[in-house]
Amino acid sequence: MFVPSKIQPKISTCKKWPILQQKVVKKTLATMISLISAAAFTLFFFSSLVISILGANSVLGMILLIFGISTLAIYAYEQAHFNRYFYDLTSDFLIIKEGVFTYGETTLPYSRIQDVYVDQDMLDQVFGLYDLHISTASGQSGLTAHIDGLSFESSEAIKKMILGKIAGKPTHPKPI
Repeated sequence: MFVPSKIQPKISTCKKWPILQQKVVKKTLATMISLISAAAFTLFFFSSLVISILGANSVLGMILLIFGISTLAIYAYEQAHFNRYFYDLTSDFLIIKEGVFTYGETTLPYSRIQDVYVDQDMLDQVFGLYDLHISTASGQSGLTAHIDGLSFESSEAIKKMILGKIAGKPTHPKPI
């Protein structure tokens, strides 16, 4: 007796090997470090003017208020970006979709991929995150074709899958 097998729905790569929630905290922290640096530089040059106009207590309160609101706004933005981030490996393409206010899609055929590598910046090391970068000959892919915020295991698994798909396709036609 024939029993049809259950067809398993395809699980997307981003569900199988997801980016980690720590990415949101890391991105928020990185942005806040940049903003604090810019604010400190600005205050250094304009502190006497601002203090003479507003007074020292008002300036400190205003700085703390702006810092708090900025932190919450940046965290909310990064969480929204995290929630909308999608990537998948299909039979022919790597697809990456991301964005909060504008939603963009990068679709790379495996035949155009030339390099796949994993790296970490200093904050990635603190949070245990890894970034997967995909390069093509055009060089434009380096700006858009990356998946950041992965665990080590996920980054290596996705890298291995991409390299396997590249190796499975002939890169040059065979001579006659």
